[in-house]
Amino acid sequence: MGNYIDYSPYLGYKDVKYILINTLDLILNKMIVRIFKAIIPTELHIEFEIKFKEISVPVVKNYKGLISLEIGRPTKWNPQEFIMISQWETEKDLIEFAGQNWNQAHIPKGMEKFISECSVSHYESIVLNTA
Repeated sequence: MGNYIDYSPYLGYKDVKYILINTLDLILNKMIVRIFKAIIPTELHIEFEIKFKEISVPVVKNYKGLISLEIGRPTKWNPQEFIMISQWETEKDLIEFAGQNWNQAHIPKGMEKFISECSVSHYESIVLNTA
């Protein structure tokens, strides 16, 4: 049968499981991780954080396909940067949320006045071997 080599004697259960999980992930699910970063002037941090939780989070949570959502406030390493990390089941779900220009920041009405600069990045999720 051609050049077929059977590697199965060399693979353990965990190896096969890892290969199957990652192959299925590539074929079936191309989950998207979206990272939104916003630079907020220090004097607006408290008000922005309140509105971030009251306005932005509910807007995102209302969309089908959202798997997870986290927000973060500034630290000494990023003293003016807030983030929102969301994971989406498919690119189609992300388009439903952010529109055809989903690779650009989506700012809910009323939030733009706080943001001096922002960016958004997207990544395909990699399934971790949890075995």
